[in-house]
Amino acid sequence: MKDIWTLEASFWKDGPDFYEEHLAPDVLMVLPSPVGVLGRAETIDAIRASVRWRNVRFSGKRLVRAGDGVSIISYVGSADRGGPDSSYSAQCSSTYVLSETGWKLVAHQQTPLHDARE
Repeated sequence: MKDIWTLEASFWKDGPDFYEEHLAPDVLMVLPSPVGVLGRAETIDAIRASVRWRNVRFSGKRLVRAGDGVSIISYVGSADRGGPDSSYSAQCSSTYVLSETGWKLVAHQQTPLHDARE
């Protein structure tokens, strides 16, 4: 079974097949405007249409076991798509539930961190 932090990095970098396998049926993705709140099908469609992140780093990582088979993580994610002006940083949290086939992402939230110079 994959480690939760490995899964989380893959959600940033991998494509729709990974999402199909690792999203819970009733997932909620709470993303910055203009995206908003997405369910499973909308999330997978959005991933199909997007350029994926090339590099991702996590800092300030925290993990809470919220009961049998439930884990919540929080961190600051910093990512880029490999080109100029493609960097992004956000405070993030994700909730995972353990299923028969491994950890499934049931909720994810991002709050962008803005550069102080903006």
